[in-house]
Amino acid sequence: MLDDTVSKDSSVMPPDTKQAIAMLNAFASVGANTFNVTLFDIDEKEQGYQVCTGDELKRNLSARLEAASRLQNNLVIRPRSTTALLIQLDDFDDARAGAIASHAFMIVRTSPNNNQLWIAVSDGPPESEKEAAKQFRKRVRAGAGADKSATGATRLAGSLNIKPKYAPDFPVV
Repeated sequence: MLDDTVSKDSSVMPPDTKQAIAMLNAFASVGANTFNVTLFDIDEKEQGYQVCTGDELKRNLSARLEAASRLQNNLVIRPRSTTALLIQLDDFDDARAGAIASHAFMIVRTSPNNNQLWIAVSDGPPESEKEAAKQFRKRVRAGAGADKSATGATRLAGSLNIKPKYAPDFPVV
């Protein structure tokens, strides 16, 4: 279970719950109804994990975001869609993101001039056909020139991108 109570630094900028809800709604619009939620510290060590529905995640979203900020943890979600194959195209600068934005249902700016584009393919291989889905995602990423190692997990919009290179001024996703 993720801990929403421990405080580390109360001076951290408050999270943007509206952006987080907008992201969850965008994922819901393409059939994502379940999310794997993981907390990672600045050294990328897992601090908590759970699986929940979008509604469950929204119920205590503000508390989760605030706790992650205070603890300097990344709040990472992996959406699971029942109607489309979700593909994350990672590490696009603003210009490249803009060039293919019309093909994405969502663009996430994870840090200055660094974006993820998310596309949903309704007629691709189903998630249940794991190897076919994996190969399809791999081909789409290669064709788009995206990061080949993208995992399909993303920092929650409105949360902080906690990485040593950004400390102490972590950008808001």
